[in-house]
Amino acid sequence: MTPKLRISVKRKCRKLTFWGWLLVLLILYLIYRIFLGDICAYLSVNDPIAAKTLVVEGWVDDHALKDAVDFYQKNNYRHLIITGIPITQRKDFVKFKNTAEAASAMIKSFGFTDSIYKAVIPTTIFIDRTYNTAVSTRILFEQHPHWLHSFNIFSVGVHARRTRLMFDRAFGKKYRIGIISDVDHTFDPDHWWRSSKGFRNVSNEFVAFFYVWAFFHPDYSVFKKNLLNGFYVDTVEMERKQKDLEVADSIHSPLDSATLTHFKGLHYFPVDANYRIRAKLVVDTTGPVFDMATNTARKPKYRVYGHLHFRMHDTICQLT
Repeated sequence: MTPKLRISVKRKCRKLTFWGWLLVLLILYLIYRIFLGDICAYLSVNDPIAAKTLVVEGWVDDHALKDAVDFYQKNNYRHLIITGIPITQRKDFVKFKNTAEAASAMIKSFGFTDSIYKAVIPTTIFIDRTYNTAVSTRILFEQHPHWLHSFNIFSVGVHARRTRLMFDRAFGKKYRIGIISDVDHTFDPDHWWRSSKGFRNVSNEFVAFFYVWAFFHPDYSVFKKNLLNGFYVDTVEMERKQKDLEVADSIHSPLDSATLTHFKGLHYFPVDANYRIRAKLVVDTTGPVFDMATNTARKPKYRVYGHLHFRMHDTICQLT
């Protein structure tokens, strides 16, 4: 007997009752109130404390910088710190190396005359930038031990709660940290889901905040070491770039015009912070005077001034 081919089956289907639909609507309403209604306000936390130092995130818009200056002056602050990350887009054609420099210039254009301290991160840092700016800020506090162990952070919108969490993790319990969240004018915070910018900002910060709250527990000493090494790399790279510019200058260059035509920059080894070492200088000028060879016929008189003694990879070294 040949079986029949079926393309559909009959099954029992359950439907919601009046009370079932009422329960679903109640759950949806609660989701709306908890997630859609209040999450933006939750992330845009405002909880300032009494302090004399104000830390402003250097990435904020110009209107927020103006609000930060007004807040600083109204509350008689004494120290202003601007955090900053490297400007990596078209960096060879912009005036500022990082957002802290750009924000400081804008603040000064408002007529601000107090000192502005900058807490920046080097170009070697690509991830965990908010936490790294917090570590850089703590390094600045460590350089000024007379500052009180309390400060407020001036941020914008839904980034505020994660910012304070990152600073809390970097500074520890010895510091009291407040937070001010300025208004984000790029979307309506009461109906943030109605625009792509609002939905993107709120949803991204919601996920990011709870991720770092649950899983991000960094070692401050490791991040501090990476920052200091990065600053060293940036300093050497900047010196090399400046040297290339001087050599390429036809007026002051030691190269002749024919060689200068093909000059594309000096060749260097990659900067390695492991070779940044401390050495002991032992002065010894008792040696004889000798003729120092140069790239011309000139032979100036030299004498050894001393020697540098140091250890490299468990090897005792010496440089004249």
